[in-house]
Amino acid sequence: MKLVLGSKLVFGTGPVRLGPDGDRLRESFASALGQVLQQDVRVVAAQSYADLRRMVSRGDVQVAWMSPALALHAVDELGAAALVSSVRAPGSQFYGVLFGRGDGRVKKLEDVRGARVAWVDRESCSGYLFPRLALIANGLALPGLFAEERLLGSHDAVARAVAKGEVDVGATYFNVITDEWDEGQIAAGWSEISFDPMRALLRTELIPADLVVAGASVDEALRARLVSALCGLHGNARTAPLVTKLFGAFRFAPADLSRYAVVRAAMRASV
Repeated sequence: MKLVLGSKLVFGTGPVRLGPDGDRLRESFASALGQVLQQDVRVVAAQSYADLRRMVSRGDVQVAWMSPALALHAVDELGAAALVSSVRAPGSQFYGVLFGRGDGRVKKLEDVRGARVAWVDRESCSGYLFPRLALIANGLALPGLFAEERLLGSHDAVARAVAKGEVDVGATYFNVITDEWDEGQIAAGWSEISFDPMRALLRTELIPADLVVAGASVDEALRARLVSALCGLHGNARTAPLVTKLFGAFRFAPADLSRYAVVRAAMRASV
């Protein structure tokens, strides 16, 4: 059964901003998008990447903002369509990093041997796929490298585990505005969690931006309206801040999956 214009639409996100502040942002975004589309919109946050994938698969969520790897899985396996991609602030560059506490025992990359590590999710580019590929590129074979590996489901959870000393290192995102990646920081996965100084040990290659996809149940007319609506949000003084605060984006642009070959390569590596 196709979801058409005028039907209720549920928009899902991953495990970001799960507290009350996030709830308010989601409500505001739902209201803004609903007004543009002239239909009822609800925005929900999944508790994990796996939950979001299940929600799209079951049809509980018709449109979803996803990490690149998760979005490509949805397109390839669930019949979803990529609508728009996030456009980061001008000059912004997005990486994955492996990091530890500034006062932790891991001082340099070679010290990760025998360490306890926290990952976000197997389908997180910055929190799993790209850091693991970067470790291999740096000559560190993954089998037996870590004493313990945990999948914690969100960047917040990884940051907390490192800050509390529950693990020695973690993988997360690192967003910068210059090539001087250790000096031009905008935000990292630990930015809103811990004031403890963190030490970045490894940087990945650049990671393409997140995508918004529509499930197979969303008809072509509504998909087109969604692309137009999402791409126009940054041009409104009331809705532009919502795009930044909820999605960490400067604006949205029509999706071009040819730009995601590097993500497909990382997924095929299955490291």
